Amino acid sequence: MPYNLTKEPVGNRKFPSKSLRQWLIEAVIAHGDSDECLPWPWNLNGKEGGLRYGMVREHGRMQTVTRVAYKHFVGPLPDGVLACHTCDNPPCFNPKHLFPGSYKDNEQDKKAKMRHVYGMKHSLAKLTDAQVIEMRRLAHIMTRQALADRYGVGLRHVFKILRKELWPHI
Repeated sequence: MPYNLTKEPVGNRKFPSKSLRQWLIEAVIAHGDSDECLPWPWNLNGKEGGLRYGMVREHGRMQTVTRVAYKHFVGPLPDGVLACHTCDNPPCFNPKHLFPGSYKDNEQDKKAKMRHVYGMKHSLAKLTDAQVIEMRRLAHIMTRQALADRYGVGLRHVFKILRKELWPHI
């Protein structure tokens, strides 16, 4: 029987008898051997609509729920090591979906899965996908400097676009 994630957590002033950490442990045990995500329904950090990770207080410090779940069910995580997701679902705290990794490992995983902000999605992007496609098409008949001037970007930027170091998804 799946754990009831809709009931009120018991780690607040109304229910002081059980901490959110205890609730987390009970939820994972009740979830059993399931491969499905186990989303944390309360205390999510981050902006609405963005990446939101579950948070819980442990030993007087706020910790991500993933870190607490990993430490309790898998093993210790040294400082500087993250509990990364294989499922790419930030609120999920299923220990079967977590693996230890550095910040660099997590960034590489994000880029490999194309979950990072790239292309037109990036807040500092000066070009559109269509302009990059056009730039690559015109590269055979225009100089790199002419392309840089035409699109209002630097020469180094043009070289990186043409070598697909930037905008590799197109």
